Amino acid sequence: MALYNVSARPLIARSGPVAFSSFAMAVGALCLALISASRGGFASVAQFGSVQWAAIVYLGIFGGAIGFFLWAYALERTTPTRVAVSVTVNPVTAALFGAFLLGEPIGWNHIAGLLAVLLGIWVATTGGRTALTPR
Repeated sequence: MALYNVSARPLIARSGPVAFSSFAMAVGALCLALISASRGGFASVAQFGSVQWAAIVYLGIFGGAIGFFLWAYALERTTPTRVAVSVTVNPVTAALFGAFLLGEPIGWNHIAGLLAVLLGIWVATTGGRTALTPR
């Protein structure tokens, strides 16, 4: 992902986040369609109902397009390191939403993981300058 962040940044700057995201998602969709077609994966699609199609549209828009656009938008405006750090927040957010919406328990392992993620974000965004700078 770090390689992608560094290599994509000049392309995003040249074409803009919307054009970049649209092209990248189209290439990804084409690759997935070719793989699926080669393995006979479209047979089950014929049986999809409105609920399945609604789920596909929802995931495509909110789980794919908006997230990918925001990623490209952020890469255009800040460093690849800071953008990559944002991925570490995903499991924390999922655990918190799971606890809030589904009543899932938050145990000591979740708290330890949250602290580790926060420490990692701090190290990545500050470069550890305050702790590592010799006097």
